Amino acid sequence: MKNRKMLASSLLAGALLSVGYVASKPTAVHALTDMSVKDTQNPLKITLIQTDGSYTVDTLLVDLQRSSTTTDNTALDFDLVNEDTGALASSSFFGRFRGSNRIKEGINILLVKDGNYHLDIYSSGDFGKRYFGRSEVFRISRGEYSPIKNVEISTATETPKQTTNSSSAQTGWSGSSYYKAGVKVVNQWIFDVQYNSYFYLNASGNFVQNAWSGNYYLKSGGYMAKS
Repeated sequence: MKNRKMLASSLLAGALLSVGYVASKPTAVHALTDMSVKDTQNPLKITLIQTDGSYTVDTLLVDLQRSSTTTDNTALDFDLVNEDTGALASSSFFGRFRGSNRIKEGINILLVKDGNYHLDIYSSGDFGKRYFGRSEVFRISRGEYSPIKNVEISTATETPKQTTNSSSAQTGWSGSSYYKAGVKVVNQWIFDVQYNSYFYLNASGNFVQNAWSGNYYLKSGGYMAKS
């Protein structure tokens, strides 16, 4: 995977198809240190509100703001992504601006497993081209949201080193294969933030290139072609 160029536009994890784990839906793999918003016309500011438990029960309260002065009625979806595994915990409709530049909504987290997460909110019609925002990493425990202190983030989000073999128990590329926690990924989509693209790993665990995989074309180097 040497000498890769960042050719693909940013596509959001878990947003290519409708909610649910289906064979053709990419599984997100996010670099833990990536907190930037790329390739979107209107970055969104996401503020997660901590309550004392009396205001909401099993709900993540989200304050969303846009800086744009437009008055469109764009529909927004959200993805709740496990920061450590890349698994999509929840994905659904979030809301619309309806002429306002601010939305406050709640997301049910009752059935979400304990762990560290981040929240992506994006324009649903174009998968984030018009609007996209990503929250800071936070924790969910027993259906309750809590922020993670900066010292915890710096310890928990050290940049993963690329693996050199499958026994390293690390996450990253080794040649044309991708390892997740030391296990080679096969027959699965991943999203690599470092290269800003989706890749598809075949049954042998090698990235597909210069070929179609379902409805998507993978170019030389395995990058997904822009829509």
